[in-house]
Amino acid sequence: MITGVYDAGNWYLYFDANLLQSDITGTNLAYAGAAQLSVVGAWYTDFDDVRVYNQALSQFDIGYLYEEQPDCSVAASIADEAFKDATVGPNPTNGTFTVLFGEEVQNGTELILNDATGRVIARQFATGSSSTFDLSEEAAGLYQIRLGPVATGKTLRVIKE
Repeated sequence: MITGVYDAGNWYLYFDANLLQSDITGTNLAYAGAAQLSVVGAWYTDFDDVRVYNQALSQFDIGYLYEEQPDCSVAASIADEAFKDATVGPNPTNGTFTVLFGEEVQNGTELILNDATGRVIARQFATGSSSTFDLSEEAAGLYQIRLGPVATGKTLRVIKE
């Protein structure tokens, strides 16, 4: 998976979910015009999925996209509605915390817990009205929980003290 991110004059290039190269000088132009976008270079392969987002993806988002199902399908589901009102607590936490969903989730949508570097700490499949995670063995810091697909899901943050 090759991912390019342009954000406020800065470029980031990822291979799979790993940062390969970046230019954070803020001096490069993204493209010549608002309607022009090109991919050039020595790409000796066929592209089977090309996506353009209306926002810069974070390293967490790129990691999640990399971990998606191979068919690259993104579909809204009942779980997406349940995640809309999701909350996390206690926050901050000393270890165990719970994600409470706005509605019952029955389709087993994947939840991914990442640390600040994008490393996957835990994966669960959501069912019922909540899911519990344990950060007891992890370092203090900021963590992110991705609920459902990047395009339609929700991201929550939790702080481990």
